[in-house]
Amino acid sequence: MKVIAHSRTIKENSETFHFSDKPSFTRLEDGVPDKMKMRWDYLTMNYSYQEAEKWFVSVALRGSFRYNKLNTQSTLYPIDNPDNSVAMKDHTASDSKSPSIDIYLQRNLKNNQAIILNTVGTYIHTYDDRTYEEKKHSILATDIYSAIRGKKYSFIGEGIYEKKFTNSKLSAGIRHQQSLTENKYAGTSSAETRMQEAHTSTYIEYSSKIKRFNYSVGVQGSRSWFNQEGEGYQKYSVLPRIRLTYNFSDQAFIRYQGQISRSTPALSDLSNVEQLIDSLQIRRGNPTLKMSTVYNNTLNVDFRKGLFSSSLYLLYQYQHKPNMEETFREGELFVRTTANQRSWQKLNPEVEIKVGPIKDILSLSISTGINYFDSRGHNYHHTYTNWYYCASATAAYKKWSAYFEIRNHRNDFYGETLSYGENYHLLSVSYRYKQLNVGVMSLNPFGSNYRIGSENFSPLAPSKNWMYIKESSRVFALTLSWNFSFGRKYESAERRLHNEDNNAGTLKSGK
Repeated sequence: MKVIAHSRTIKENSETFHFSDKPSFTRLEDGVPDKMKMRWDYLTMNYSYQEAEKWFVSVALRGSFRYNKLNTQSTLYPIDNPDNSVAMKDHTASDSKSPSIDIYLQRNLKNNQAIILNTVGTYIHTYDDRTYEEKKHSILATDIYSAIRGKKYSFIGEGIYEKKFTNSKLSAGIRHQQSLTENKYAGTSSAETRMQEAHTSTYIEYSSKIKRFNYSVGVQGSRSWFNQEGEGYQKYSVLPRIRLTYNFSDQAFIRYQGQISRSTPALSDLSNVEQLIDSLQIRRGNPTLKMSTVYNNTLNVDFRKGLFSSSLYLLYQYQHKPNMEETFREGELFVRTTANQRSWQKLNPEVEIKVGPIKDILSLSISTGINYFDSRGHNYHHTYTNWYYCASATAAYKKWSAYFEIRNHRNDFYGETLSYGENYHLLSVSYRYKQLNVGVMSLNPFGSNYRIGSENFSPLAPSKNWMYIKESSRVFALTLSWNFSFGRKYESAERRLHNEDNNAGTLKSGK
C-alpha cells in the first residue's frame, strides 16, 4: 500500500512565558502558506500453509517506509509590540525504514487442545532533521540545527496453550519482548544513547459458563527491565484481570471487565538527551522515569430487537504515578520534560443507537458520549470535559451504494496538554458492475476550514497551536476496485496473535 500527500499548511501559535525576574510576555505566530509532504509505503510478502483443522503456518516479510516533510514560515511578535517581530523558519524532515519478519504457528491437538506461537523480529532505522531560524531585519538571531540518526533492534516472542472443556476453557501463555536502541544526536546539541529494555510476562486464565452467566478470571506475572549507561529500573508485578457477563436473553446482555496493568515509559522520554526547541524552550529526556500502574474498568450493556439495536459503554481508568509532562524554568529557558506525576483519571460514558437496514436499503447509526479527564501533577491539577458525537448513514439499492459520516472533535487530555480531535464529514457514492466497483468520495465537501491543534495549560509557559490544512477541505477523489479470484477456494484460518514494534525511541526536537 502506498500513501502520498502534498498539502499547503498554515500554522498559528500563541505562547506565553512567565519569568521569575522580569515581566511575562505573550508572542504570536502568524504563518504563511507552506508545504507538507508525506510518502508512506507498506510492503508485505506472505506465505501461508494450512492442513485442514490441524496446522496453520504463516510467514510474512514486511517493509514500512515513511517519509514526512513539513516546512513552516511564520512571523513571530510580542502581542503588545507587533513591530518588534522576527521572521521564523522551521523545517523538519523524517525518514523511517523498518523491515520485519513475522512467523506464526497454530497447532490444533487432540482433546480440544491448541498451541499458538508467534515471533517477530524488527529493525527500525530513522533519520530526523530539523532547521530552526529566527531572523530580525535579515540578521540571524537564533540558529538551531538537529540531526538524529537512530537504530533499533527488537524481538517479540509469544506462546499460548489452550484446553477446552464442555463449558469452560483453560489458557496459559508467555510473552517476551527485548530491544536495543542506539541513537546519535548531532547539530546544536550532540549526544549518543544506548538503551536496552526487556519485558517478560506469563499468565493463566480460566473461563466458564453457568447457565446465563459467563465469567473469566486470570492472573499475570511480569518482569520489566531497562538500562541506559547504568541507570534504569527493574520491576516485578502480579496483575489480576476479570470478565463477567450475564445474558438476560438472546437479545440483551451486560458485561464487566476489570484489569490492572503496568505502563512502561516511552524510550524517547527515557533518553538522557536534551534538544533545543527554540530560543526560549528545551525538550529534555528523563532516565529516572519509572513504570506506572493502570486500573482499567469497562461496562457494556447491549440490546437488540428487530431493526433496532442500542448499547451503553462506560469506561473508568485510573493511572497511579503516570509518566506525564512537566515544565520548569532553568535560568532564562523553559524546560519541557516528563516525570512520574501523581495521577490521571478518565471517565467515558457513551451511547450508540443503530436502526436498519430499513427495507434492506437504509441503515442509520448515531453515537454520543462524554470524556472527562482529571490530571494531577506535582505542580498542577487540570480537569477537562469533552462532548462528542458521530453519525452515519448507509444506503444500498440494486447496484448503487452511498455512505455519509459526520463527527465532531473527540478530544484527549493528558498531563497538561489538550489534543483536539478531528472534526470532519465524509460522503461517498459508488456503482458496482459485476466485479468492478467505481465511485467518487469527498472529504469535507460542505466545509472550508479543516484544522488540527493542541493547547498546553502549563502555569509557566501555556500555549495554543493550530495547523490549517487547505487540501483537507472539499477534497474529491475517484475510487476504483476490481475483485477477482481463481483456483480452489477454502476457508482460511484466522490469526490469534498479532505482534509488532513501531516505536523508534528518538527524542524529537520540534514544537
